[in-house]
Amino acid sequence: MKVSTLVFVAMATIGQLTEGLPTTPELSLSPEHPKEPRFSIGVPPIPSGENPLGKRDKIGTDRYRAVGLPDPNEKYNCATRYANYRQEIRAFETNQGGRLMDLHVCAMKRIMYARPPSDPNSYWGIAGIHGRPFQAWPDPRNGASTNTNMGYCSHSSTLFPCWHRPYISYMEAVLYWNAVLCISMSKASWSLKKPYWDVANSYRHPYWDWATNNAQIPDSYTRTTYRYNQRGLYDDNNGATFENPLWRYRFPNGYYNNPAIFGGAPWTQRPTTIRDPNANAALRNNAASIRSNVYNLMTGVNSWSQFSNHVTGGNSLESIHDLIHVLVGGNDGHMTSVPYSAFDPIFWIHHCNVDRLYAIWQVNFPLTPTSMRNDFGSYGVPPGTIEGRYTPFSAIMNYYGTPHTFDTSRDTSAFCFGFPECAKWLFRNKPVRDYQRSTTGKVYNLYGPQIARAATKRRKMRRDTPTLDTSAPPVADAIDNSVVDNSHYYEWRIDVAADRTALNGSYKVLFFLGRPARDSATWITQEEYVGTYAMFTSAGMTTPEGVDPSTVNNTVTGTVPLTDDMLNASVKFKLDSLKPEDAIPFLEKTLRWRCLDKDGKAVRVKNLKNLKVTVSTNLCTLPTDDEPWVKFGEWKQLAEITRKIGTDGGPDAVGAVPIPSASGSATVAPTSTSPAEISATDAPASTEEAPAVITSSVAADIAAPVVDETTTYAPSPTAASDIFAPTSTSLPALLV
Repeated sequence: MKVSTLVFVAMATIGQLTEGLPTTPELSLSPEHPKEPRFSIGVPPIPSGENPLGKRDKIGTDRYRAVGLPDPNEKYNCATRYANYRQEIRAFETNQGGRLMDLHVCAMKRIMYARPPSDPNSYWGIAGIHGRPFQAWPDPRNGASTNTNMGYCSHSSTLFPCWHRPYISYMEAVLYWNAVLCISMSKASWSLKKPYWDVANSYRHPYWDWATNNAQIPDSYTRTTYRYNQRGLYDDNNGATFENPLWRYRFPNGYYNNPAIFGGAPWTQRPTTIRDPNANAALRNNAASIRSNVYNLMTGVNSWSQFSNHVTGGNSLESIHDLIHVLVGGNDGHMTSVPYSAFDPIFWIHHCNVDRLYAIWQVNFPLTPTSMRNDFGSYGVPPGTIEGRYTPFSAIMNYYGTPHTFDTSRDTSAFCFGFPECAKWLFRNKPVRDYQRSTTGKVYNLYGPQIARAATKRRKMRRDTPTLDTSAPPVADAIDNSVVDNSHYYEWRIDVAADRTALNGSYKVLFFLGRPARDSATWITQEEYVGTYAMFTSAGMTTPEGVDPSTVNNTVTGTVPLTDDMLNASVKFKLDSLKPEDAIPFLEKTLRWRCLDKDGKAVRVKNLKNLKVTVSTNLCTLPTDDEPWVKFGEWKQLAEITRKIGTDGGPDAVGAVPIPSASGSATVAPTSTSPAEISATDAPASTEEAPAVITSSVAADIAAPVVDETTTYAPSPTAASDIFAPTSTSLPALLV
């Protein structure tokens, strides 16, 4: 069987991955591990004499699929019979008494350490598809090398969401098979193994929803040791604890420390994956920004080119994804560098959530990829390739043995899984608008703007209670009267465009409402900190050989929301409302930004190549009874705000670079600064023009309540009050 005809479908049949393997359903043996079954079509035999997987689709008399498949030769497929949810990791951890988590951990442990790195279905083999070691997987016929400094992953590409779906699903399928082996190879009694067989069919790779308020790295991925919740798995060892494979990956010796394979220091000096020890603090202090960006993306972006990738401007799925990579990896971690990120076990739950957001967005915007030039290409894609709907994915094959495309991967049911927010099969005989309303309502309940929740609650109080409680905090009235006007309010954000090659690796631009501290190590925890724009790239990334550098777009874009932080700052600073006439002078006096390179060192932003920072505002419509979610209008950029602040991220020198004290330790300047204090000492550092954007210095230009219906989905009125009940949010908490 040739590798070029490798049959791949995630959560489905896993074809043989090297030449010479039998195509029969019987098990074959791995040369490296003679007692271990190698992958085949069949499920390993079960000692009990009965097959608990008998409810799966049959291929033949004694042949069973790993899961149901969309097989054209059969009447049913997994879209209607075997669709299962991927679960959020914190629910997954305890589901079924922890047995699903046990299977997940056991399977990860097997592919990491029981399968040799020469096996394409080992952890080294599958993670290596994404970036390093920049080698063909598993055979040169799978995609000719066109870039020796790239992996197969599709980044800065219109196919970013599409390519990663079958890639993550392939890992899911391999983990399922190894979970099956964990049970079938166990020498425990059938009574101990049966509980695991009972839940095996529902195994799907969990996702980590980092956009909720509880954005911390899940406990199961920080715990250094693990012990199975129940007996019965093959490496149980009488209930002994072992190193948790979700915490880190121990690289195989002779692979990671080989410069020809892993690219040299510092990666060849790190025998395990590492993360930023301050990742949770970074995630916690960016939680509001991440949540706001996700809601805006899910409901306010109706363009495939903008949604899919970070090179076409504004907020995108890829730019949000970039931020999580850099916050988790920090200065030294593997998640911060594209070629090494997939080796960290947290990569997979992160990308499962990226896939989930892609699936949710598709409900309201069932669009096809916009044709776009991929300037850098990938291992199997020549640089400069025009990619689009019919472009074959490198390294990833479908059920028929041909490369996946957007069309074969656009529906999660093709891979036999779904997500709780977009369970399409529950609306099989209902209007599509019902399905869209359900999904949009769930998105609002999870990520809806806090100001809208507060205003909705206040409006209900006024409607339901003739006499308001006089003990209600005065700030609640402030939100209702000055922030919300005639069912509209203003959202504010920062738009960033930066050069991926500016600092020879990933870097961060941090934003503040107030003066940054002198010690850059305290920036993400100081009160004035707003959020981070992250550049997710790799050191040594250069224009591909033979490509004219002038034709390559190195600009990567993203957004940092401001609204929640402006409300919080209004308690300390004088900000009467979010209306442009009040917000513009406030931002001119308080907005600041600074830069940290891949080593965590401060870099003067004026020297950062091609960095462009602007402020945008959007007049949003508050939820109504008929449409219980926030609707976005058109984002309008106000270039003069940042032009007045200057290209140095604020004329005040404090925070531009770390300033050590005489004793050698950094001295932290007071961070509470009023607008008056800032304006008394600041003068514009530069009169350089901001980037060409839509400009308007007149507040009246953006004050009219204009809502562009083409930019948001407007579902038809349908009663669904049980779905759209807003999450309770206390008003004072918004401003604390």
